[in-house]
Amino acid sequence: MITILGTSHVSPDSVRTLAKLIKRKDCVCVELDPIRYQALRQKDTRSPPGIFPKILHSIQQRLGRSTGVLPGEEMLTAVTYARGAGVPVYLIDQDIRVTLARLNAVPLVEKLSLVVPLIVAPHGFDVKRVPSKSMISTALRGLCKAAPTMYSVLVTERNAYMASWIIQLSQQHRNVLVVVGAAHAKGLEKLLKDEHIKVRII
Repeated sequence: MITILGTSHVSPDSVRTLAKLIKRKDCVCVELDPIRYQALRQKDTRSPPGIFPKILHSIQQRLGRSTGVLPGEEMLTAVTYARGAGVPVYLIDQDIRVTLARLNAVPLVEKLSLVVPLIVAPHGFDVKRVPSKSMISTALRGLCKAAPTMYSVLVTERNAYMASWIIQLSQQHRNVLVVVGAAHAKGLEKLLKDEHIKVRII
């Protein structure tokens, strides 16, 4: 059984849920790659290279400070809790260098179409809670329509990469917990069900 925990990258609720789930699992997969994991461990808050990645990073940092949970902290917490419980941990996200390189190639008009909603978004919902499924679906549809190339880079390609990891690990472990941002949960669920793998989202 694959259990997907879709978290908000800045939600205290997400962090509190982790400990209850981890002890019952055979392994834990988290939406991190080794580079981002080391940066989180070292509390490296420097923004990535490139103007657009810097803007994304700045907005997420601001949200993290306003809720008391730093961006990515729930992923680091998942790793810490799992290792403390003796549960194997796998970092399943695509190498951040690949993602950033792909982002740099996104047309400028698409980048600009995303910046304004990201700046305005904090005033439209409670960032201290994981967004509802309908809110996530609406946001993803909007992103896909306004910036299809960026949607492919940030969501579709990374979902495919993470799903390949999960499929492989499901053959080695019976009960797998997958901790990812809420925007990835439904896409991963579909990819796994297409491979006839039993999966649930919580």
